[in-house]
Amino acid sequence: MSEILAVWFGSPVTMALAGAVVAAFFVTLELLTSGLARLGNVRFQGILEDHPKLLTPAVGRDTHLSTIIDILRWIEIASLGLLWLIIGRLPWPEAWHRVAAAVAITVVLILLSRISTGSIGEDSMARLLHAVSPMVGPLLKVVGRNGNAAQPAAHPEDEDEEASEREIQAYLEAGEERNNEPKTNKE
Repeated sequence: MSEILAVWFGSPVTMALAGAVVAAFFVTLELLTSGLARLGNVRFQGILEDHPKLLTPAVGRDTHLSTIIDILRWIEIASLGLLWLIIGRLPWPEAWHRVAAAVAITVVLILLSRISTGSIGEDSMARLLHAVSPMVGPLLKVVGRNGNAAQPAAHPEDEDEEASEREIQAYLEAGEERNNEPKTNKE
């Protein structure tokens, strides 16, 4: 039985199919990463509010877009490495053909995803994020435990207070600059 599985896994057809699946996953990640970066954090938070079960945030904190993009990039790098490994296992006449094929396939996949990124809306982003959430969710929890994943939820009254403190400080600095200017008498 194990010999049959080894032959099946070593078959070029199986490797090509596995490569196609990994390539499709890579394109999905690239579409999602590029699209989320274009949306911005405010619209991303809106997506999370519209779909509350999409991602489980760290306890009592808001999930920031930059953390999700970082996690997606790391998954994307891992899937690209797996794709290159699969391409390297395929039979090629020369060793440099493997490298050339891996680079060419990567460039084509990135170009395809970048061309189609502009046409993806928020609902499509939510669907793509839902598709990769089984991988993103656990990584988000791990990063959240380390304290790097989320920003503390800000209270509106704290924001008003900080803004007024900043305004007061700006007025004080402007007043000091005005008092330090040399006075000229025009008589």
